[in-house]
Amino acid sequence: MSSWSGLPACSPGLVMVWDGGAGWIPGGSTPPPRERATEWLRAMSSRELWTRYRLGVATPLPVGRVKGVALPCPDARFGELISRSAGVVWQGKIATEGSNLLLNRFFGVRSVPGRMFWGTSRVDGLPCLLVDYSQTSWVYANVRDELRMIAPGVYLGPMFRKQRDGSERFEMFFALIAP
Repeated sequence: MSSWSGLPACSPGLVMVWDGGAGWIPGGSTPPPRERATEWLRAMSSRELWTRYRLGVATPLPVGRVKGVALPCPDARFGELISRSAGVVWQGKIATEGSNLLLNRFFGVRSVPGRMFWGTSRVDGLPCLLVDYSQTSWVYANVRDELRMIAPGVYLGPMFRKQRDGSERFEMFFALIAP
């Protein structure tokens, strides 16, 4: 179901396209311990993030609070600074036990609920954990998150935003890191 011919990078003035190089592992790099995962992710290019996501596995999120890392423009000149600044606004998600409800944490406050369920990735047609906000949030009703585990306790996902014409556009990457 790989209906997308290319996946864009998020870089002002620069659009890179995923070339379908399935199986390519960025630099053959081994994931670091979780406490260094944020720096590892921020150092990746868009191409490396797409590759890691495609090679990830669909697994449930751990119950409780998971740290969030926004990766809005990894190839931009100030990508790391933008990512760090976004961390002031969004700190992650909270998965509740026995429920498919997921809460985002903005400015340290639990808000913007979403529903988690298993589904098919828009990226490659393979299984992923989806977060849908269409029935739970007016502000994020047009947002769809996908998640896969790319290293023990490290989850990576693209965020898509539905456009007025009904199509979905890649907005940015984000990561969740379990304690």
